[in-house]
Amino acid sequence: NQSVTQVFNFNRTSNQFVFRRNVVRNGRRVGVLYKGHRAVVSDNTFEGLGGGALELWNAPYEGLLASTVLFRNNTVREFGRWTSGGVAPPVWSGTFAETATSGRHSDLLVENNTFDSGPGSIFRLVAMAGALVRNNTVHHCASDAVIVLSNVERVAIRDNTLLPSQSARLCSNTSNERYQPLAPDPSDELLRSLRAE
Repeated sequence: NQSVTQVFNFNRTSNQFVFRRNVVRNGRRVGVLYKGHRAVVSDNTFEGLGGGALELWNAPYEGLLASTVLFRNNTVREFGRWTSGGVAPPVWSGTFAETATSGRHSDLLVENNTFDSGPGSIFRLVAMAGALVRNNTVHHCASDAVIVLSNVERVAIRDNTLLPSQSARLCSNTSNERYQPLAPDPSDELLRSLRAE
């Protein structure tokens, strides 16, 4: 019911959250679902998950928008085995009932991670204000976009390395057979993939 007003106490949310040196494997849903202020998710392995490794979403009855989130030095393999209207990327953000006046998640840093999977995009950032995606190694299906953006501002993408997926059996077609290696500046290729969306 969109007419209902929900009130959340910011001081009672999962602020100052740290998730470090864990192995999350063969789970039905999400590795980390975060909705608070200041989180560090680092040095983890996420493998065989139904949803993403990191999801920022203010679902109904669950809380506020996420802010100041660091996702660093993680390994993510074979994600998105469970879907609801599409494959869940390893890193994604979104809001419930997004409108022109709804809030946005803010200040996300994704760096020094290794992603290897498919199909679908690796990053899906929706309703995001301020994100930096840098120095990641991304193995992906050649037929799919690396990143999908919607309702975002101040998003920077730099110095990522793109390679064909090592999980070719998950790719949506045989396009990896014709995969072209990147030019010397991978960040330009990533931005070109972004513009193609």
